[in-house]
Amino acid sequence: MAPAARLIANDGAPCDLFGTGVDIEGDTVVAGAPLHPPAGGEPGALYVFKRDGSGSWRQVQKIMAQGRTSSDSLGEDVAIEGNVLYAGAESYPSGQRQGAVFVFERPDAGSPFGQVGMLRLPNPGTNEYFGYRIDVVGDRLLASANGRYGHRGAAYVLERQGLGWRLIAELVASDGVPLDQFGYDVALLADGTAFIGSIFNDNENGENAGAVYVFDLDCPAEIRELAVLEGQLLSGGIPELRHSDDSYLVTRAKVTGQVSQPHLMRLRLAATTRRLNPDTIEIRVEGRITDVSAQTTLFLRDWVTDDLVPVSQYPMTMEETVRTFTVPNASRFIRSGDGRIELEVRQIVFFPFTLGGFRTYFDQIEIRAR
Repeated sequence: MAPAARLIANDGAPCDLFGTGVDIEGDTVVAGAPLHPPAGGEPGALYVFKRDGSGSWRQVQKIMAQGRTSSDSLGEDVAIEGNVLYAGAESYPSGQRQGAVFVFERPDAGSPFGQVGMLRLPNPGTNEYFGYRIDVVGDRLLASANGRYGHRGAAYVLERQGLGWRLIAELVASDGVPLDQFGYDVALLADGTAFIGSIFNDNENGENAGAVYVFDLDCPAEIRELAVLEGQLLSGGIPELRHSDDSYLVTRAKVTGQVSQPHLMRLRLAATTRRLNPDTIEIRVEGRITDVSAQTTLFLRDWVTDDLVPVSQYPMTMEETVRTFTVPNASRFIRSGDGRIELEVRQIVFFPFTLGGFRTYFDQIEIRAR
């Protein structure tokens, strides 16, 4: 098939590498030339093309970043979403190659782009190449830093919130090693699924066979530990809590010896989240008990004070119900460094039906950082 058109830069030069990064939105195409101009230190440039009513393409804008340095490689990858344009500059600033993503915006499809921001990692190191590959869906940006952690690589998820941006997740390969180049390419879907290429990953296919890692960015925190502190664990475990499928985790309250005395159950869960800097923690509990009503209290560990703090209380009954609770000030309840969350569920029945105490059937417990 013959090409319908060929786009080149109006001021192109040898070794510009025009077309290294390309993306399209409607009738707008953006192409990066990360080594332009060869004689000017190679800060990189972006070229914007528009298609007119006859189907012809013409260059309407050339963009060079404000605040650029001599060898940024702007345009190594580009992504356009609506009227917002993102361009990776993996070698910014010159000589350090920490990396950055420059953000440009236009009022409407007929207007030129203007620079509105630059995104960088907190505490960046040399040779990390943040912005080497990028993808965007809506207000969510996925950008790789394939040189981070000794070229083991990492990828970062940022969300636009109002006039600013928030870093919400760092993605790494759990089995990654230096030189894997995790983040060599990335892709993001609207449903929150991220795909990260790791081209030098060693696996069952051989040395440097490569792999693609898949992440669910909107998944709940992963429950890793379960302990019954008071009472008994009758059946089930962590797998029964992960999906609501009528497979229950069943616990029994502590037996006091007298029907008139309180019967107690305490369940401790530990989970980890990849989400960084969330606003809230959302807890969803689905379950029922074998008594009329149990006072149920949810506690989260405050990592600032190391105390368990009550965050909600409700009556659980014999009818299976779903309760969802939103807890503000999430950063206090997520341990810095490993994203650990500790949840304790305490239940008490003051006048149980029988000496054997009550049983609780948990169909699902879910923890999300948002």
